Amino acid sequence: MGVKGFGFLYVREDLQGRVVKPTQHCGGVKLNYPPWNENAEPDSTPISFTPVSGPSMYEVSYPSYEGALSAQESLRYILGIGVDHIRSHARELTDRLQVELPAKGYPCITPKGNESPIVSFSVEDPESIMDKLRSADIHVAMRFGNKMRISPSVFNTHQDIDHLLRVLG
Repeated sequence: MGVKGFGFLYVREDLQGRVVKPTQHCGGVKLNYPPWNENAEPDSTPISFTPVSGPSMYEVSYPSYEGALSAQESLRYILGIGVDHIRSHARELTDRLQVELPAKGYPCITPKGNESPIVSFSVEDPESIMDKLRSADIHVAMRFGNKMRISPSVFNTHQDIDHLLRVLG
């Protein structure tokens, strides 16, 4: 539920740089010659590189300031509602989909009891289904050709599920 270009990564300290290695090499470049350094050190190389360590070694670009601010506000919002409440609400909607969509001819391929708020269903005519859903202003993802991926969350209601079922019915 975040913005593109921003995410969280946790790497246990004992795995950093050993098992989970950085994909980019970043750090500090020191230029030891004029005009960059008027007091060049004669015993040092003209250019040296010092790699960073710790969490910074996994940065691949500049930080997404918009992403950081959005995450901060999103986390405030999520904590205000309560993670358990969000999970319970999403589970109610996904459980309903897992019962009602197969009855309409869309076999569920997500195992029952799955902790993710994402459920997927097989679809016989993906292009036609996506046209119907777009026309009804319903946003789902079609993966691997004919796998309809639905991810209801705190913003969705049972009325949204009713609308989806009517359109697919």
